[in-house]
Amino acid sequence: WSSGVAPNKREGWSRRIEEHEKSQNHKDAQRSRSHFLNSPIDGTIQQAIQEEENKCAAIVGRVVDVLLTCSEMNIGLRGHREKVGEGKCEGGNFLSIIKLMSNYDPLLKEIINSPKNTERYLSPIIQNELLGILDD
Repeated sequence: WSSGVAPNKREGWSRRIEEHEKSQNHKDAQRSRSHFLNSPIDGTIQQAIQEEENKCAAIVGRVVDVLLTCSEMNIGLRGHREKVGEGKCEGGNFLSIIKLMSNYDPLLKEIINSPKNTERYLSPIIQNELLGILDD
């Protein structure tokens, strides 16, 4: 690593390197490096992915419950103008029940308050897909 340094500048390096390697700063850095290299970064990422999958499954479970309730009661799902997101949840029976449940369910409150272009699993397309799956 010292080949790019002029020979006259290399004098005393071995002594200084030895001193540095014995210093507390070097030992701390080595310990941090070892911890970093041995830390389960992949495990941390995998855990975050699993948590997101669990969250999505929980949302879909709630949506399915509301769809089944509306179907059992033989009531329509959608209204004329539906708005969901940024604190709004307006529309037909389906969204009204979701909004009611969000008063008691922090996960539903979170998806209702989420910004535009966020996956919420509340769109008519998702409703139809889930109803199709439930029908099979």
